[in-house]
Amino acid sequence: MRKVLQEGTWIRLSQGELYKITGKPIGEGGGSIVYPCKKISYLDGKITAGMLEKKNERINRQVLGEIDYFKHFYNLQPKLYLSYERMAYFEKNDGSFRVTFDTDITTRRHDVRLELGSYGKKIIPENMFLMEIKINKAVPIWFTKILSEYDIYPVSFSKYGTEYKQYIMENLKRKDEFVCLNQFLQQQQTIQSVLAHQC
Repeated sequence: MRKVLQEGTWIRLSQGELYKITGKPIGEGGGSIVYPCKKISYLDGKITAGMLEKKNERINRQVLGEIDYFKHFYNLQPKLYLSYERMAYFEKNDGSFRVTFDTDITTRRHDVRLELGSYGKKIIPENMFLMEIKINKAVPIWFTKILSEYDIYPVSFSKYGTEYKQYIMENLKRKDEFVCLNQFLQQQQTIQSVLAHQC
């Protein structure tokens, strides 16, 4: 019998994704317990060092040191809060096959600290889910049949990209404010140039 995890417990998956349990278990089956979770998309240095190391002693200190160095070397500052509710499912016989459903995708460009909670602008309608299929091999035939039956086809979607496009469009509509796309493109070229010289 699996141990039931408490609300507020932090979970790091093998892929490095970080989740916080937000309530009591909502289901059970196939040897797994399903919890409502909130994915943490941004790790502020203070929260990483303070909260996460206390919750999970197995966090690789070398990785945390590299993140901290990178953050200070480039003088990185948080600019965007993005969170969502995720239901994640794993195929019993193949741990590399995973299907996730994200909803309540929330963003804001002010008060981006995690401790302020989840509030802000929703980037997809309330009754819509974003389904992602993550797999290392081929999609199982049984799942392909389900996708075909419901006319579900792949599309490209980026949570961050969608938020950025909406941000640009909103600012282009304002008469008192203008976002300079040339400045953005110049920054991208500079980054590419720096990365090319480091290789």
